Amino acid sequence: MNRGIRLALLGALVVGTSCRRPPDPRQLAELDHTITVVQAASLTLNELGPDQFLAADSILTATRPLFLQRFKDTLDRPTAELLGDQFLSLRQASEFRTEQDRIRNEVERTMIRLQALRTDLVKGAMRKEDGRAAIDNEERAFGILNTQVEQMLEHHKAIRRVLQRQAEVDSLLAAPEPIHTRR
Repeated sequence: MNRGIRLALLGALVVGTSCRRPPDPRQLAELDHTITVVQAASLTLNELGPDQFLAADSILTATRPLFLQRFKDTLDRPTAELLGDQFLSLRQASEFRTEQDRIRNEVERTMIRLQALRTDLVKGAMRKEDGRAAIDNEERAFGILNTQVEQMLEHHKAIRRVLQRQAEVDSLLAAPEPIHTRR
C-alpha cells in the first residue's frame, strides 16, 4: 500500500476515535432504569389483553335493545342506577380497547427510542448535555404515558366489575313488563 494512503488511513482512524465521547455511567444507569420501567409497563399492558373489553362490547351489542326497552319503563332508583351505570360502562368498553391499543403502540415506540438513545450514548454519538436533555425529555414523556397505563389498569378493573354484575343486570333486563292498571 502506498505510504500516503497509510498515513491518510491512520489520520482518519485517529480523528474518528478521538471524536468519540465516553458514555456517562450515571446517564446510562438512569436510562437503563427508565428502560426497565417501560418494559414493565409493556408487560402489564400485554397481560391485560383485550378479552374483557371484547366481552363487554359483545354484551352491549346483545343487550342494547333490552336496556333501551327497560329505560322506557318507570324504574325504582336502585334499579335505574344499576342499569344506567352498567349500560354506560358497557358502552365505554370499545373505547377502552382502542385506547389500550394506542397506549401499547406508544409504549413500543418509546422502547425503540430509548434503545436508540442508549446506543447513541454508548457509542459516544452525543455530547453529555445533549444526552442529559434527551433522557429528561424521554422521562417526561413516559411519565405522561405511564399515567395512561395506570388509567388503563383502572379501566380493566372497572370492566371486570361490570362483567361480574352482568348476571344481576340480566335478571333485571329480563324482568316482566310492569302491569299498568286503569284508573
